[in-house]
Amino acid sequence: MLAVLSAALLLLPVVMRTEAVPSVQDAYGHWAVAALCGLAACTALWAALFRRCPAVRFHWMDAVATLWWLYVAVGYWLRPAFPASEAFGEATALWMAYAALRVVVPVCGRAWRPVWTCGLLAAGAWEALAGWRQLLGLAASHHHRFALTGTFFNPGPYGIFLVLTLVVALAAARPWRPAGGAGRRAALCVAMLCLPVLVATWSRAAWAGAGVAVVLLLWQSGRRRAAGWTLAVGLAAGCAAYFLKQGSADGRVLMALVAGRAWAAEWLTGHGLGGYLPAYGEA
Repeated sequence: MLAVLSAALLLLPVVMRTEAVPSVQDAYGHWAVAALCGLAACTALWAALFRRCPAVRFHWMDAVATLWWLYVAVGYWLRPAFPASEAFGEATALWMAYAALRVVVPVCGRAWRPVWTCGLLAAGAWEALAGWRQLLGLAASHHHRFALTGTFFNPGPYGIFLVLTLVVALAAARPWRPAGGAGRRAALCVAMLCLPVLVATWSRAAWAGAGVAVVLLLWQSGRRRAAGWTLAVGLAAGCAAYFLKQGSADGRVLMALVAGRAWAAEWLTGHGLGGYLPAYGEA
């Protein structure tokens, strides 16, 4: 109760001086966090009613997450609302999602892994179908410069999510997994659904992530020679992808160098909440 009151007092001046105008992408994310918090509340209620309340042990990451959120909240309280409001909203949403998962996972126990896997594969299949609809001209993308974004607003994050789904599907489809044959076939279907859309996103970071994940899966399964050949082919494909869009790749390298220079200028204390854009411009 003391912690809740302290958080309320800390957030009260922030809420009173903030005009809530989140972006569309933040609104979707906040709805997802709200659904996760609702799931945590239902889980806690179910555990209390049926007296299945496993002890949630303190972890050092709990302190890290809470102190990080308090740092962002206090920084937003002491600084002008713009441009720190978006960072504060995202930090609060991430902390609430973390707290909700800390409630849900201990109650679910061993059942959490298959539930998480099935949920991720279902969400990935939905995203892949959204990409297929955009490729076939049945739906419009969410960005005027890109034809393929799924339900995201940029093909880069969309490709990263497809890679995550693809890797989990490939891991679940391995023949030595304890899941049944129907589960492996479903996972393989999801992987086949995601792969063409992933290629069509033209996200080189997503391609690289997929290659690294496949190499690790092969290495873990004991197929060291296949992992080596896959790594060699991936390196060759990476060089080809660099020369395919060399201008864009060089621009990303320049952005990384400028960001490193901005970090080196205030490497200990940082530039403050909302101060990244001015510091990047000066660098």
